[in-house]
Amino acid sequence: MLKTLGPAVYNQAVADVRAHLQGKLEDLDGEVWVEDAG
Repeated sequence: MLKTLGPAVYNQAVADVRAHLQGKLEDLDGEVWVEDAG
C-alpha cells in the first residue's frame, strides 16, 4: 500500500511546498523594498 500511495503523497507535498515558496518569493519585494533617499 505504501508503494502505491507514497509517490502521490510525496508529489503533492512537493507541489504544496513549491506553491508556498512561490508565494513567498512573489511577496519578497514588498517585504524588503526600501525607498531611495536620493
